[in-house]
Amino acid sequence: MKYFLRTDKKKGEAVLYCQVYSKKHAINRVKLQTGVKVDVKEWTKAMSSPKGYKTYSESEDGKKVVETLNLIDSAVALLFDKDVATMDDVRSTILNVVCREEKQKQDEQKAQDEKEKAEARKKVSVLLDEFIEGITSKEILIKKRGVYSDSTIAVYLHFRGILTEFLKKNKMQNIKFDDITVTTANKFTKFLSDKGLMMNTQNKMRNCLRKLCYFALDEKLCTDISVCRLWESHEASAKESRTEIFLDDTEINYLYSLGLSDREMQQVRDVFVLATLVGQRFSDMIAIDSDCFYTDMGVLNCRLTQQKTKTDVVIPITEDIAVEICEKYDYNLPKVSIQKFNVLIKEICRRAMVVCPSFGDMFVTQLTAKEMHAEESYRKLTERKESGVKLTENERKNLQKLSVMVQTYGGINGNIYQRNSKGQVIRPKWSLVSSHTGRRSYVTNTLNEGVLTAQDIMSNTGHKSEKIFRHYDKTQAEMRARQIAAKLLNKKGKAKNVELKIAE
Repeated sequence: MKYFLRTDKKKGEAVLYCQVYSKKHAINRVKLQTGVKVDVKEWTKAMSSPKGYKTYSESEDGKKVVETLNLIDSAVALLFDKDVATMDDVRSTILNVVCREEKQKQDEQKAQDEKEKAEARKKVSVLLDEFIEGITSKEILIKKRGVYSDSTIAVYLHFRGILTEFLKKNKMQNIKFDDITVTTANKFTKFLSDKGLMMNTQNKMRNCLRKLCYFALDEKLCTDISVCRLWESHEASAKESRTEIFLDDTEINYLYSLGLSDREMQQVRDVFVLATLVGQRFSDMIAIDSDCFYTDMGVLNCRLTQQKTKTDVVIPITEDIAVEICEKYDYNLPKVSIQKFNVLIKEICRRAMVVCPSFGDMFVTQLTAKEMHAEESYRKLTERKESGVKLTENERKNLQKLSVMVQTYGGINGNIYQRNSKGQVIRPKWSLVSSHTGRRSYVTNTLNEGVLTAQDIMSNTGHKSEKIFRHYDKTQAEMRARQIAAKLLNKKGKAKNVELKIAE
């Protein structure tokens, strides 16, 4: 084959052409573009003499060109050895040879990228991003349970913010899983504590990191299983725990009878009251529809698969109020976002103070990190304003919002939240009510009735562990004392003097 240029340029780059000839295949000196680019001046010089070509073939650029042309010659020769060969075959053969180097470069680059990606995945921050993307897109599932719930995804998003802050503060942005030590774990624990996070929240953050380490282990990005065991939960003291309240039967009845003109508030109230009677999580309450209900032995039952645990439960609906609520919505409970639900149920309980003063009872509580930040912002903005500093538009809006919170929660002396004489944060009961209060109230009230055993109630709630189940029992010490006293007196035949009724 003969190679030549078809250009009048004296310098710069140009593409080589070739002349193809094969008598066997009736191909007569057809001119084809090779796709091989050469320096016009250097190529012209090379073709001027055998010595020039030899010099060119030994140069860095010329060597690559000559190797490619030799490969084209060999490939076309092999093609022409076949019985059938067309011009399209020739073009394809030349293209494959010319592109081989580019393909090789692409393959090498791809291999390098994959190697770098695999190495990057060993970084805690990189794998966390990948994990969150996977659980959000539902590509990563919980073993035996399916997709991650929205609330769990929200926890991991919160965790990412916390972890990113920790890594940046300690200059560990590039830390890999195998680099994690006991010292790292202790630093992270101290970091969580210094942020003022409640122990429950701290445990959630450690649990997220533990699960991420196990994920890295499964992905073979972590070689030491001991790394996964550095993030055990810490037992929270009463002082460190979130204040968890429940509503007794009297409060629930007052709440259900409360006159509400707003339809959405009525719906939120009804779903909440029903939750106090069936003991299900918010995610399961709003999923209840007519397909969940059936009647057995004259009793209305609700069958559902719990979203969080995929546990199948069947709850007998025996309370008149519960049946009434189900019938009211034609057995299809209204849907509402959990964010709106928690806002509205607090407002409803606040209004209920008019008929049920216990909703205004004050409880000692802890501030969350978010609430601590809000108080700090309020103090700083107030000080700036009082010192005569002109606030920006965003600062003014933020101060106005925080001032409304001060009025709502009775804060004074630079605090948003009210304090008692000991300086402890105190809040009214209505402000502590949330979607989960319904489930907690069901467990506590049902246990106090004494009709059902713990195992009976766990069958309804779907709890597998009695230890976890007992966290939902919020019976006050006074009530416990009365129950114990009644049992002791009953043993002595003196139960008639006890006001508390004990179920037989």
